[in-house]
Amino acid sequence: MLSQRLAYQQNSVTTAPPEKLVLMLYDGALRFIAEGKGAIERGELSRANASLGNAQKILNELRIGLNLQAGEIAGNLERLYEYINYRLIQANIKKDPQILTEVAELLSEIRAAWAQGVCRVK
Repeated sequence: MLSQRLAYQQNSVTTAPPEKLVLMLYDGALRFIAEGKGAIERGELSRANASLGNAQKILNELRIGLNLQAGEIAGNLERLYEYINYRLIQANIKKDPQILTEVAELLSEIRAAWAQGVCRVK
């Protein structure tokens, strides 16, 4: 059953259009941030570190995928991704769930804008 689920997930990723892949990355980052926040609140610091590290990896993929020649929006997104990454590092070092709340809200706003087609940058 697990192998079927993994095959389905892999197929979903490999067949998704680029716009959908970006949404999937946002969703994954938000999921890892929530996991990290919960782990901090439970005192599971190793798990928090792993979850926040995964969120940082996703943000780096989002940043790398930007076409900075596309204009001002891409540059603004790059700065936002860098800021969110910086705040994730701070949250991880300080084990501060409030920082993660801030980051999740910001990333959720970016995701919503992308989903509405405002931030379509290729």
